[in-house]
Amino acid sequence: MRLELPSLTLEGGRVLHGGVLRDGAVGIGAGRIAEPGAPVVDVTGYAVLPGAVDLGGQMASAGSADHALSALATAAAMAGTTTLFVEQTGPALDQATGATAANAEKGWPEILSRLVVATHDVDVSAAVLAGLDAQCPAAVTFCHPSEDERSRVEARAGGFGPVARGLARLAAALDAKGVKYGSDGDVTAETREWMSMIGARMVLRPATRQVAATARAMGEPVILSASDVLTGGTVRRGMAAAVLGEGMCDALGSFGPPDAALRAVSALVSSGRMSLGHAWALISSAPAGIMGLSDRGGLVSGTRADIVLMETGSLKIAATIAEGRLIYADAEILARLGSVFSTDALAAE
Repeated sequence: MRLELPSLTLEGGRVLHGGVLRDGAVGIGAGRIAEPGAPVVDVTGYAVLPGAVDLGGQMASAGSADHALSALATAAAMAGTTTLFVEQTGPALDQATGATAANAEKGWPEILSRLVVATHDVDVSAAVLAGLDAQCPAAVTFCHPSEDERSRVEARAGGFGPVARGLARLAAALDAKGVKYGSDGDVTAETREWMSMIGARMVLRPATRQVAATARAMGEPVILSASDVLTGGTVRRGMAAAVLGEGMCDALGSFGPPDAALRAVSALVSSGRMSLGHAWALISSAPAGIMGLSDRGGLVSGTRADIVLMETGSLKIAATIAEGRLIYADAEILARLGSVFSTDALAAE
């Protein structure tokens, strides 16, 4: 759905500020958080939260890319996501992920590209470097090859030196463009230190607790997979639990079903391991800060009106607002919006 909201105030709910839910009101005007005013929409019984920023969006491999992206974006909106980084492989970026104006017209979250580059794929690294001026991703993550592939590439390239120099050139170019980049799936502390040396200081899905600890010792953010927290194998789930329990997790991304981050938050809150404010920050303000998105992640006047309404009892998402556009709402919220919209306008959605 896509419904442009007029200036209004959400009042009666519990608003998340500074990690704590408090009684309050949030105004919306021209797609931004604004001072409260008339008209008022009663959201009693709901928590008013900043929109989620998902660093781990993954499209289904079956079917057309357009259909897969549409299905992902729709499900993400229903899970409270207002900014979605979609995993992209290969040097050419999918045009759909960069067309933010088109995304807005479709009633989707903002879609951004997270380009995945294998550390030892010299040809792809060179192609990405050559194409940065034409198509620049919002983020890049380096992944690691198998030992066999590593040996083959280094033998073909003339050793590790050319591989490392190619990565360093790409990293320098990403720095010049202001692109955030990191590594995915580091297995050892030594690998993490190497990635840090070339500038890849964002750590996604560390394979071991030691990698997470090494990253935190160097002041680098650790992003866990919500899917690992929920349903990962025994080793992955145990590692995620240890990293979370020791306070070494800075953010969560879905890296699987688009509602995985939301379900992980619900599990952490329902089990009493975290407050809603603390858990929700892992998928909203924290990833926004890691990616340098200062215009979202908190309900601050003048920033994007990215807002989620969550039922306080069930922790279910009732509505998602992206930059002042209603992109998902259940029947109850649509009924409450009847005071500011005509019946015909709501029926059209």
